[in-house]
Amino acid sequence: ISSSMDSPGTPMTPPFPEGPCTPAQVLTALRSTHDNLLSTIAAFIGHVHSHSRSAHASSIGHLYELVRQVVEIVCKLLTIVEAVMQHKDVPWMKFTALENAKQNLYQMACALADAVRDMATNPSPNTTEEEERGSLLRLATDALKAGSDCVTVVKTCLTRPLGAGPFIVTFPSASDAMTPPPDGEGFGP
Repeated sequence: ISSSMDSPGTPMTPPFPEGPCTPAQVLTALRSTHDNLLSTIAAFIGHVHSHSRSAHASSIGHLYELVRQVVEIVCKLLTIVEAVMQHKDVPWMKFTALENAKQNLYQMACALADAVRDMATNPSPNTTEEEERGSLLRLATDALKAGSDCVTVVKTCLTRPLGAGPFIVTFPSASDAMTPPPDGEGFGP
């Protein structure tokens, strides 16, 4: 007799890469990170649909937790983009596309986090609940699209012509990745 306890659980998330990595390792991290972003934003969107201003305080707390998770995943995705950008063989056009995708994802994630914070701390009396919900849904969708755009550009950079030499991408160590930038800007991984 089989039970739900016998079924395999969620596949284990591979560890985030550190040091030199092959394109296959980068693609594995990219796929896993993108999957996490998709599922977390889907959970966020689902919760936004059920959230109301009159809901228990835990509802906004759950939105905060979900947006925190989105930001954490975005940081990992930005780390992947940045690691690929550091490779000397990335052509200028692809480098520019990476930079644009990176900046857009960063801006979309910040806008989503700011909107949740503003909704909780400075609710606008001139904004209806439906307008507020619509804004959060648009921002979540924009962040999702920006994340997908980053994934597409990274995949393009990892595609190598036949006969091309190895394309090894170097990721920072976990301790380096957690160190905030010296200027205090950004929301590091």
